[in-house]
Amino acid sequence: MGVWQAIGRNLGCFIAVFSMEWKIARRLSRYWVIAAILAAFFIVLFLQACINKVAVSSSSPIFGYFDPYYLLNNVDPLVFIICQIAAVFLAFDASLRHRRQLIFEVLESRPLSNLSNFVGRIFACAVCIWVVALVTFGVCQIVLGISSIAQFPVGRLIAFDDAVRTLGLQLPLYLLVASAIATFLSELAKSKFLCVLALSAFFLMELLFLSGTMAESIQNNALSLIFARELT
Repeated sequence: MGVWQAIGRNLGCFIAVFSMEWKIARRLSRYWVIAAILAAFFIVLFLQACINKVAVSSSSPIFGYFDPYYLLNNVDPLVFIICQIAAVFLAFDASLRHRRQLIFEVLESRPLSNLSNFVGRIFACAVCIWVVALVTFGVCQIVLGISSIAQFPVGRLIAFDDAVRTLGLQLPLYLLVASAIATFLSELAKSKFLCVLALSAFFLMELLFLSGTMAESIQNNALSLIFARELT
């Protein structure tokens, strides 16, 4: 019974910290600036895919791969990294805000464990960016649905299985990892230079890994599309 009570208490502490960080972030103007920039960036990528569909996909099977239907199947690694940088900014901002507003003293006066505090902040920073991606995805799907009803040749709805994989699995994982690294560095590392250096090394290694994976995926899918186009 003691174990379950401890789990329930830690879960309650996690929810309290998460809710507090989520409410504070939504009241900050800088969060909405970040959200607007990310949403505009996502919409530009979406419009680019629509333009490719209308302009060149009919004559090139490779460009056909950039149809909005495949938009979340070949996400550029920089998109993930830009989202992570936004989450890192929120994580560092939360740490500085806690020190400046003495929130830590208030939290330490309550029965909150360090684990619940850190995990709640990590999830809050990740969810703040994740929600922007989900809302933008919903807007893009609505636009594609209306275009399909109006018979505009801008492409099909974004593939549901790609959306589940990219928005439901990959992006949340990347955001949580970046938020966790930034949160722990902001609390443990005394030098800001070391924090920037460590995060830069992490993003560089991640970019190299994701770029290699994406290049192989695009090559395989492009060859499949060329073969399918030749058969038809």
